[in-house]
Amino acid sequence: MKIPLIAMPTAFSIILMKTTRTNNLYTLKLDTTIKGEDKAQTWKEGQPPLRENDILLHVEELTSTLATPGRVREGVETFHTGLPYKVNWLHRFVVGVDRRPLELLSELPVVGTSTAVMLTQFPSQLYEPDECPMCQAGSIAIRPRGNDGANWKLLTGT
Repeated sequence: MKIPLIAMPTAFSIILMKTTRTNNLYTLKLDTTIKGEDKAQTWKEGQPPLRENDILLHVEELTSTLATPGRVREGVETFHTGLPYKVNWLHRFVVGVDRRPLELLSELPVVGTSTAVMLTQFPSQLYEPDECPMCQAGSIAIRPRGNDGANWKLLTGT
């Protein structure tokens, strides 16, 4: 019996999809959400809605706070509001790299009805900007993809 399975939302999903597909256990397709205003995740335009028997496998490449997995689920659920059936989430979701602070690593994260499976743990310390020791030492916080590529050039020197 083949079960339709939808993998979301990152490049990590593609790896999982190819690996699983070779076993012929699932008929797979890749659907994604995209980040909109205020970091809200929305169902990518042009993707058909989920079918009644589709099972969603939620995959994240990394997480630091578990905020994005919650936003992804909210975006998928919002898009599918009004259908005569519920979105069917697999009882586990996969995170490639867990960057949550060390004191949280012993907690098994749950988002919605799914428990996380963390493939790698790389704890980090999260600071508010006014408490960050690197900021206090003069470092400037930047996002690599921001500023039309100028930040990436600043980081890599290219």
